[in-house]
Amino acid sequence: MKKQILILIFILAGLVHIFADSPLTSTSFYKAYSELNIIKAAKAKGTLNVEMAEYLSSGSVSLDLKAALINALSWNFDGKNNSELYSYYLCLKYGFSIKNFDISDLSADELFSLGYLQAMDNYFDVENSLDLLERARENLDKSFTVAVIHTLVQAQTMMQKQNWSGIWPMFDDLINDESLKDDI
Repeated sequence: MKKQILILIFILAGLVHIFADSPLTSTSFYKAYSELNIIKAAKAKGTLNVEMAEYLSSGSVSLDLKAALINALSWNFDGKNNSELYSYYLCLKYGFSIKNFDISDLSADELFSLGYLQAMDNYFDVENSLDLLERARENLDKSFTVAVIHTLVQAQTMMQKQNWSGIWPMFDDLINDESLKDDI
């Protein structure tokens, strides 16, 4: 029931603003986590810093908190560069150059974070972020958090292609997928 209410909130938030904006950028679920200092900082700054990048790469931080951080960083009509900043951090972490950036070295959580950051940075072009989120979802196939974000990005793509009839079935499948762990 909790999962269905959450999905309904996501859908309604997206539908209320669908013509003004998009499903991806109109879903401000970070507010449920707004008591956390790092979420407050992300909302206030809007730009990823080293502490936030470490948070996204930490194995001890849950996926819902990572998603809330990215959601709080938000978006800008003219685009952002948080995914680029995170890529630089990942290069430093793994010791490779930005020219040799290899996503195969990333953890599933990092693929998820990078994919969601890319989608929020440029919600007009989410194809690459969708690829990253699909890879993350393969490895985190029981995570409701990953499934929700992946579905929001898919809905964004469908909205851009004006495939309105395909959006609800995706969310309906998500709502009814009992194999997903309620981790948000």
